[in-house]
Amino acid sequence: MMIFEFAINGWVIESFATNPMAGVSAQTLIKCGARVSDLIVNAGQGWRLVTAMLLHGGIIHLVFNMLVLMFVGRGLEKAHGTATAAAIFLLGGFGGNVLSALFLPQFVSVGASGGIFAMLGACLADIVMNWGLVFSSNAILQTQQQKGGNTWILFWLAFDFMFNVIIGFFPFVDNFCHLGGLMFGFLFALGSINTISFAFFDISRSCLERTGSVFVKLWGFLLGLTLLTAATTFLFVDSDGVSSPCHACRYMSCIPMPFWSPSKWWYCDDCSMAYGNALYEEDVGYYSLQLVCPNSAAVVYKMEEPTFDLEVINDGLADYCRAACGDGVYKQLASSEEIAEDFANEGEEALAEEEAEEVAAEETEAVEEAEETDEYEYAEDEYEEDYGANAY
Repeated sequence: MMIFEFAINGWVIESFATNPMAGVSAQTLIKCGARVSDLIVNAGQGWRLVTAMLLHGGIIHLVFNMLVLMFVGRGLEKAHGTATAAAIFLLGGFGGNVLSALFLPQFVSVGASGGIFAMLGACLADIVMNWGLVFSSNAILQTQQQKGGNTWILFWLAFDFMFNVIIGFFPFVDNFCHLGGLMFGFLFALGSINTISFAFFDISRSCLERTGSVFVKLWGFLLGLTLLTAATTFLFVDSDGVSSPCHACRYMSCIPMPFWSPSKWWYCDDCSMAYGNALYEEDVGYYSLQLVCPNSAAVVYKMEEPTFDLEVINDGLADYCRAACGDGVYKQLASSEEIAEDFANEGEEALAEEEAEEVAAEETEAVEEAEETDEYEYAEDEYEEDYGANAY
């Protein structure tokens, strides 16, 4: 699929500012089937929840995912079978994309990371369910060297998790897909993977322990299925595909970079949603914008440098939004009547300000004229006193 992505993108690797993963543009990823919440909810393109798992943000993203898949996926498949590993990968990846679509609707994301994190969750579930055997102090079960090897496995699982979370802060990769995949993978693995038989090692367990093991398996599968069904239903029934139930949650998956510079490669706001009308005068060009912010607030933005080129305005629309719309976070959609009313109010306020400025200027001019007249009359009086009334 990576070859297909580059073919659609004209065999071009985008700049680091556009795609730091050494990959294609956002437009190309969308054409190839990336996750876009608006299209999923409002255009009937639910298939993007699956196709996004087949795509990658770039060469770097692909390489790291394949390394983790070789390390984690191969071990899971060997221990529990191809069918179980594939089911956990697909269910976890799907669930991760659903959560991502809910909480990060304005971000375009791709990758098999949700499914890979589901496998990490399955490995964690495997360790938890077999903790008594994996880290047993019984010399019959394992030597100290084997126990140390299991500890190293835990370390590498934690390292894979942290490293991929860091990658999740970059464009086209998101941590809600990662964490959602981890959660669903853990829950479905509790109910589907087979535990190591204690009887094989001639270790007896009480009836209560066996009952608890069965309860955990049943509880894990049902909870995972319930959460996945609820999240999917909420996405397609209650979500508008544009707003997020948690605006601050975007910072779990995005860091504006470079954070030390006012001019950034990528942002974490919704200013890509801003739109408006450009006001034009024949001798001046486009000099002002009636801008609708992501939170549906209507503002009038006066351009510092008027232009005759409408493309310049289209290219700079997001920057105008950041200058005029505050935090640039989508909140709720206003009706066209409300937006028109806001523009009318803005216009009335601007007109009132202009009239007030004109009145103030007239008053200032009148005061200056009065002062000049007083000074002239004062000078005339002094002249008459010195030289007499007939001096003229």
